[in-house]
Amino acid sequence: MRTPIYRINFNLYHHYNSFHVNESLRNLYKIPRNSSINFQKTFFSTNKQDKSNNNSNNNVETKQLIFEGPNFRLIRILKIFSISTFGFAWTICPLTWWNWNNPMIQAAELNEIILSLAFVASTASTITLHNFMSPYVTKIFYHHTPSIIPSTSQISNITPLTKITLETLSIFSHPIHITLQLKDLKSEINRITLRWKVKNDYLINCEKDGIKIPSQTKFWIDYKNFGKGKEKDKEKEILDKIIKVVNENNSTSLL
Repeated sequence: MRTPIYRINFNLYHHYNSFHVNESLRNLYKIPRNSSINFQKTFFSTNKQDKSNNNSNNNVETKQLIFEGPNFRLIRILKIFSISTFGFAWTICPLTWWNWNNPMIQAAELNEIILSLAFVASTASTITLHNFMSPYVTKIFYHHTPSIIPSTSQISNITPLTKITLETLSIFSHPIHITLQLKDLKSEINRITLRWKVKNDYLINCEKDGIKIPSQTKFWIDYKNFGKGKEKDKEKEILDKIIKVVNENNSTSLL
């Protein structure tokens, strides 16, 4: 006796359902066709993004502290003391002159000439100290890209295109950072101290391109008192190479 067709279908359905095949097939059937394509796209895109992030991390420029002025703390204290006395003089002296006829001031027997001289001396000493100490470099940062090969020496990568950041102090003892390439610096002839100056060509190009001119164009590096400890040998070696590149670049430009 033949089995009806609808019974065969029912038995197949029941058989598949007992092994949970039919339900899984239904779930797979409900998945859109584009989902697998989107999954592949997201998978490969995340891999590419991870690779790009790794490459970007390898190409990130870092700053390394290679020099710290031996006397920068003393100079900072002197500037703070000088600007404090300057502010005190600019506060007390005008008030004293304004209330000169006050009985308390008259009782103190202050001399107006001496008070004026003290005011002028405080102003002159503050301006002189700032002009003399403003080129003093407190810190030097060396810009470099971490090499993928660990054996690659940092010193061999120093060229006239290498960037460094020079830190000086403002009149209020605030740090001023100026980033320059070595080719934009020239050494001044001075046997006692190491002095650098920004080239005029760089300043002219800044004016043409609308770039802000550096607030400090002269730099004084207290190099003789640096690098006396063993822990500073690597930093001193990098700084020696930077000084050599600046000097060689200036000599070739003169030729």
